[in-house]
Amino acid sequence: MTQKEIEAGTTAADASAPAASARPSASQKSGSQKPATIGSSIAIHGDVTGEEDLVVDGSIQGTVNFKDNNLVVSKNGRVTANINARIIRVDGEVEGELCGSEQVVISPSGTVRGDIRAPRVVLE
Repeated sequence: MTQKEIEAGTTAADASAPAASARPSASQKSGSQKPATIGSSIAIHGDVTGEEDLVVDGSIQGTVNFKDNNLVVSKNGRVTANINARIIRVDGEVEGELCGSEQVVISPSGTVRGDIRAPRVVLE
């Protein structure tokens, strides 16, 4: 198992398994599963994609694509990337383009340097 598989809770067998019609859709999974977390000591350089909600406590540099799911950048999280997700919440720091298909929320502790594209933008 690679470190990314451990973080995401998947195995190589999971990744190679064919998609079954009995599997829940991304929206069904996101409502019932605990989100995956990138811990505060984790730094990722590259592309991050997934089909579950994600909380970033560490740092990411590259691209982040969770188009059907939610992404939270926590107070300690640092992301230098273009982000594509259903709902994006920024409590930490983000540098790059944010594309939220539903909304982007910037909390009082959140900092964004870049463009924001979403049908709804909330500044708390």
